[in-house]
Amino acid sequence: MARNANPEYWQQVLSDQSASGLTQAEWCNQKNVNIHNFRYWKGRLTAAPVTENESNDTTWALITSPKTKDVYDQDESMIRIRIGKATVDVAADVDLKALARVISVLMQHVQ
Repeated sequence: MARNANPEYWQQVLSDQSASGLTQAEWCNQKNVNIHNFRYWKGRLTAAPVTENESNDTTWALITSPKTKDVYDQDESMIRIRIGKATVDVAADVDLKALARVISVLMQHVQ
């Protein structure tokens, strides 16, 4: 298969591999697909899928600061994010990309 930067193409590749029953490495080897490209696109397409309808909608999440320092042995720069029934406590040195992924996943499950 040729190298391609088309998300629709890679979504089909991911679906084909999943339906095959083969491991990612076996499938990529048989189909002559670069495993690194495969894993890149799998991460990109499954981390935060956005549809056209979702991209135009704004959804807000409540972000508050913890009120009682004794509950947390952290410094005052910690914040608490509530999305639906989920609560995420975030320290100042959080990895922002990881936090964005967590928020994205939680937002998908809020009704």
